[in-house]
Amino acid sequence: MAFPMLMSNLDRSQRTPTAPYTWRQYVFFVIMAGLGLVVLPFLAGVATGHWELFARNRMPSQQGTVECLHVFWEAWTQIEQQFFAPTPLDPQGMTRGAVNGMLASLNDPYTLFVEPSQHRLETDRLEGQFGGIGVSLDITDKQVVVDRVHADSPAEQAGVQVGDVLLSVYGMDLDGLSADEVVLLIRGPVGSMVQLRVRRGDQEELDLVMIRQQIEVPSLAWQLMPDGIGYIYIYRFTARTGAEFSAALRLLGPSNVRALVLDLRGNGGGLVDGAVQVLGHLIGHGIAYRELSKEGETRYAIPFEADAIDWPLAVLVDGASASAAEIVASALQDYGRGILFGEPTSGKGSMQGIFLLSDGSSLHVTTARWLSPHGHPIQGVGVQPDIVISAVENKADADLVLQRAIDHLHHQAEAHVTAYIM
Repeated sequence: MAFPMLMSNLDRSQRTPTAPYTWRQYVFFVIMAGLGLVVLPFLAGVATGHWELFARNRMPSQQGTVECLHVFWEAWTQIEQQFFAPTPLDPQGMTRGAVNGMLASLNDPYTLFVEPSQHRLETDRLEGQFGGIGVSLDITDKQVVVDRVHADSPAEQAGVQVGDVLLSVYGMDLDGLSADEVVLLIRGPVGSMVQLRVRRGDQEELDLVMIRQQIEVPSLAWQLMPDGIGYIYIYRFTARTGAEFSAALRLLGPSNVRALVLDLRGNGGGLVDGAVQVLGHLIGHGIAYRELSKEGETRYAIPFEADAIDWPLAVLVDGASASAAEIVASALQDYGRGILFGEPTSGKGSMQGIFLLSDGSSLHVTTARWLSPHGHPIQGVGVQPDIVISAVENKADADLVLQRAIDHLHHQAEAHVTAYIM
């Protein structure tokens, strides 16, 4: 009778006194109790079966991870309790060392841990601009020396000169600081003030104050060579490269350019978007590259954003041409758009996702590998030039690679003009 009493107590406020239960109510209670005896064990069995299935599918991985982390904390505790040294332990250094060790176990040279200072500098490089004063520094013999002062920069306006020895920033002594740390002390938000103390030759020390401005770092250089040959050298692919490449082509256009040399030697890569924008000017629409990841294969198209030039093209590459530079070189080769001169490229055909951590550091994690538009692998293979010229050959002559490319373009340009006349 406990079950009817429970039911009665739940809605007692809405009930009025009634006669004792009828035989029909007793039959209903008996039937419900019987169903409970059958259904509840069934549901329990289903739930148990699902849990066992979940446990088989999920628990081993999680359990293994937990066990490994338990070992890690065991080791950490023993070090804290037992390790003897004249100076206190550095938990931050230990943590970063553990992360580096974990990444090293992946055997991927491109998956790595980046310190906060390095992350900030890498971000500046990829953006192609930063808040600064417009100087280049040379750190030798534990001295920070001004190597170059950019024209119309805050440094030039404040009187900084080449050869000045930098002693402090904001009164902070620079002894013991790395090159990255010195650079980051000088850089900062646009419009903010920075104070430098310098020593000039044998003269007394000088305090110089300046306001940071936006310093733009070009990603390429261009020039018009003799006989109508345009030349564009891309140092690195940044957020600025697409616009700078477009501007260079516009400036070369009215100069009766007959052909173009694209120099990717020493280009270690950078932002893939910049590489795709360059391909848009050279190829037009098409597949820029393919990407293999955990999700499978994805093809990335060149967007309809620019009119492609039809100038004969030669591309210069070497063993330091890597990553985004290899995407450009492989696409131009696949489409037969340009002849490649030089040495085989680096073979760094993978993409790294950059994941910012809470302390300002970051992880660069390989998330995909690239293939050329026609499906040729790049990782570990590189891009093979159409005309190979070794570094030894090139050193024996004054840039033999460039000269061979120019000679080739002269022949192509002449053939192009003859065909046009006919």
